[in-house]
Amino acid sequence: MDNYFRYLNQKCPVCEKAFVNDDDIVVCPLCGTPHHRDCYKKNGECGNYDKHNTGFLWKAEDVPPAPVESEPSPESKPLFSDENQRSYYDTPQAAAYYVNSSLNPLDEFPKQIESDVTTQEAAESVQIGAFKYLRRFFKLKEGEKYFNWGAFFLAPYWFFYRKLNKLGAIFLALSLLLSIGVSVVPSVAELYNDYYEWAENLGDTVSDEDVEALDAVIKGNQMGFATVCAYTMIVFTARLFIGFSANKWYYNHTIKSIRKVKKEASDESTAKILRFKAGGASIGGVILAVLASEAVSMLFEIIMYKIN
Repeated sequence: MDNYFRYLNQKCPVCEKAFVNDDDIVVCPLCGTPHHRDCYKKNGECGNYDKHNTGFLWKAEDVPPAPVESEPSPESKPLFSDENQRSYYDTPQAAAYYVNSSLNPLDEFPKQIESDVTTQEAAESVQIGAFKYLRRFFKLKEGEKYFNWGAFFLAPYWFFYRKLNKLGAIFLALSLLLSIGVSVVPSVAELYNDYYEWAENLGDTVSDEDVEALDAVIKGNQMGFATVCAYTMIVFTARLFIGFSANKWYYNHTIKSIRKVKKEASDESTAKILRFKAGGASIGGVILAVLASEAVSMLFEIIMYKIN
């Protein structure tokens, strides 16, 4: 009960409103910061997420208690009235505690995700979207599969975002090699040139003549069109494979990262900080991957220009 009451009059970091008795409160399992449940869901992450990699732990602030309405003295009530006989556990404060007893969102999961890895450690490693991925991880262990739409649409950059850099580099290299390889096929290059020429002559609207002209471009270079279709099918199939496999890869990466930190850290406090730094997401990794991709594409265009 004290565990709940210590959050009363403290402020939710998202809406900055003080907690009151009937609030539905959940606590960030990584740093202990209390939130309104709706605020936590709406924000999608802890309100103090940016402080996690420093080892931040929430502490209650000294704030004056909220004014409480005074009740009539016991002498003014019948000795055996229902109110005088009411137990402490029927008070609004106690009722609020029992309604809000699930303060830690991780309570919905088993304590261990592996024999040597706790669910808490996995959450500290995943960070953004931790509860979504923890649900997927436990379902994976039960034999169920979830399709990862983020990896499907954003591969290879999703891997860099989730710090699976080796897989990201592999898929980025394959993607660039495949796209460059297709573009140098003579029939495809000719098809692209004809299409760009057709597109440049388009007006504000597409007329029947324009459609017929595009049809003539395709029929005039069926080999190039077939090659582009084959390339598209290969890319689509590869993305389907990535979408079905990404959650398993991410789970293995997370567990491996946690075990590595345990070997390197001398104490739990250091391990917690290392998990935060090694895990989470990286916008910088995505930016670097995009820049590398653009640099390779530009270099290829310069080389082809020099050759031609």
